[in-house]
Amino acid sequence: ANDRSHISPLPSMHLSGQSQLSERWMLSLDAEGQRWARGQNLDMDLRIDYHLTPSVALFGSYRLTDSFGEGSDYVGFPVSNSARFGVRLRF
Repeated sequence: ANDRSHISPLPSMHLSGQSQLSERWMLSLDAEGQRWARGQNLDMDLRIDYHLTPSVALFGSYRLTDSFGEGSDYVGFPVSNSARFGVRLRF
């Protein structure tokens, strides 16, 4: 039986950073990935924030998710691209 609901014991690498571009603009990046002998995956998010006030910000982000590998027991998924827009409140 082919169990497709298993959890990977492989470690992943996570990278996160942000830069204050100006008083109101902030750029941030989050990325996580794995690479092994038969495949790899990547999950990356690039976000920009514009602060209207210290407690209210508008944001937009682009997210890329990709996974591929070799072998009959490997379950991957196609490339996924998405965009998000929203309002962030701090209280």
